[in-house]
Amino acid sequence: MAQSPRSLNVNLELLESHPKKEWLLANLRKQLAKDLNCPEEEVPTEDLENWLHHRLDQYRIQAQSFTDLFYRIDLAEKYLSENNREIARAILKREAIKVYFRAQYSGLI
Repeated sequence: MAQSPRSLNVNLELLESHPKKEWLLANLRKQLAKDLNCPEEEVPTEDLENWLHHRLDQYRIQAQSFTDLFYRIDLAEKYLSENNREIARAILKREAIKVYFRAQYSGLI
C-alpha cells in the first residue's frame, strides 16, 4: 500500500534544499497567495513561517474565515485548537506537499 503524501517527509526544508529551489519556492509563494486570498507580492521570500504566524491573527478574528482557510488548504481540523505558530508550520508543510507532488507528478522535478 502506498504511503500517504502527508506522512512523507515533504516540508519547507526539502524545498529549500532541492536543486530547483527557486522554482519550488516561487510556486510555494503562489500557492500560499492563492489559498490565503492575498496578492502574491504580499507573500515574503524569506521567513514565511513568521509572516504566516502573524497573518493568521487576521483569520482568527473571523471564525468562519478561519475554518474556511483550513478547508481551502486541506488542513485537518485538529489544528484549529493549536496556536498560530503550530498552525503556520502545518500550513507550510501542507502547501509544500501540494507544490512538491504537483511538480513531481507533472515531471517538472
